[in-house]
Amino acid sequence: HCKTSLALTLFATLLLLASAELYSQTPPLCQSPCTAQWIPGQVITMDLARGAQIEFLYYHRECNGQIEIKIEIKIEIISATGTNIEFFNQSALNEMMELMAMSQLTGNNVPLCSEEGATFPTVVTFYTASCGVWLKCTYNVEPQTPDCEMGFSPLPDPQATTVDVWKYQSCGQICCKKIYEICRMPSPPGFGLPFQKIRKVSVQKASECENGPNGINPLYNKPCLDGCN
Repeated sequence: HCKTSLALTLFATLLLLASAELYSQTPPLCQSPCTAQWIPGQVITMDLARGAQIEFLYYHRECNGQIEIKIEIKIEIISATGTNIEFFNQSALNEMMELMAMSQLTGNNVPLCSEEGATFPTVVTFYTASCGVWLKCTYNVEPQTPDCEMGFSPLPDPQATTVDVWKYQSCGQICCKKIYEICRMPSPPGFGLPFQKIRKVSVQKASECENGPNGINPLYNKPCLDGCN
């Protein structure tokens, strides 16, 4: 019995070490090619709805004339009423934190938006999105005259002989890159500080979906489309 327990313990330990080694050798799906060191920014507390708050830390680095940032959630502060942040869309929450970090990072040391020929700070963030294909299933039906109340019919054409049903099928993930520009707006009367304007310039692919050399996914026989938006 002791030998069996010892053998199981050694096997579990080896399995754990093998899993840890495999994990450490597998790079993250979405990462910047930049190798500059991340510089920690400041911890920011952001107020959410119903008294909930979230505390996060941002990191930044400069790569090829652009500023890259990433977010690390430190503490989730829940209100006394028991409200949590699960009702927030995760991507929307991430973008809110990114925008606040950009505002803290650049401050007011940016050109006016109206300044001609100015070089505005460019900030880049990376994120993962889904790749997918739209699959169609066609049903054959008999032409018929429906008996529907108020003239309603679930079929667009009662005399149609086929009905198409579409389904979105995931075919992997892709790395996407969002690019922002930051400029400064003049202070309105009665306000001491100017306002920042953060504009999303573009969203680009930083990797590719799983398609063959001809641009076709061999499993579905059609292109696997990226969800970068």
